[in-house]
Amino acid sequence: MNWYITKLVFRIVCGDGEHTPQFDEQLWLVSAANEQEALQKARKNGDLEALQLSEGDGEIVKWEFIDITDVQQIN
Repeated sequence: MNWYITKLVFRIVCGDGEHTPQFDEQLWLVSAANEQEALQKARKNGDLEALQLSEGDGEIVKWEFIDITDVQQIN
């Protein structure tokens, strides 16, 4: 197995989305046999991390997974 750093991008939407877009980039360490498998695992992680929260004032906050922007093997 090899280790890969993957960069996941999420969009944060508050309420009805009538605001300046907000994004979050996260670096994830993934163990995989090759780059393609690392990309597949990272996408699965991104899908699992997408979520919807309800703030105390009732406003909904959503984290939408956008895509993987980088995959780099660590030597």
